[in-house]
Amino acid sequence: MNPIKSVDDFKKFIIDFKQKHGKPFAYGIGIAFKNSKDRSIGFQWYSVNKDENLGTAASLMHILQIKKNFLFEQENIALEIGLITIDKMLNEYLHVFNDDGGYHPNIEALKNAKAAIEKNVKVEAMVIFYAKEETLKKQILGVEDATFRLALISQSKYKKDEICLDRIDNIVPNLAWTKEGPFSLKKWDSIKSESKEKPVIAKIPPKNWSVPTIKKKEVVNE
Repeated sequence: MNPIKSVDDFKKFIIDFKQKHGKPFAYGIGIAFKNSKDRSIGFQWYSVNKDENLGTAASLMHILQIKKNFLFEQENIALEIGLITIDKMLNEYLHVFNDDGGYHPNIEALKNAKAAIEKNVKVEAMVIFYAKEETLKKQILGVEDATFRLALISQSKYKKDEICLDRIDNIVPNLAWTKEGPFSLKKWDSIKSESKEKPVIAKIPPKNWSVPTIKKKEVVNE
């Protein structure tokens, strides 16, 4: 790939990539919260894209080497991404938009994800891709999928009756969102007597909730 030095270069790259590899119908950028066993217990999606902002999607797919056949063979693709990928996105692909002064949801999402994983050892950055809209009409595939569907609804991309939410209460647990991070309700019940905090109990973080700073793996969230 030739270096991207301008918005025109970026547009040419997108056109060429889409012709060769197609495009996702929807995708998102966010973070996953891990417990002490390194299992994801909750998700926060910073950007939710439905048939839009496909330049960012092409860039991510190019970096992650997601090819057309693989994309369209899957119902969705959910991957963890690290600081190297985020920095590559910001510095080699999206840097051409830094000087236009406008707001771009995916640039902000990548910056937020980077800040979150730098301040909290129990956080991983995430991306999720959907090749086809029909996937959202089918049964939920897992917690990543379920929370992304909730994010689609919360950002008015869909109404509740327009995508499948069957069994979502069984798939996505309610968590106690606290200043120390999200806890399973079982874990919160065992420690709440030690805290004066009244957390928000929900499947996804409340809008005013911020990622706490945790530099060591000391908090057990199971």
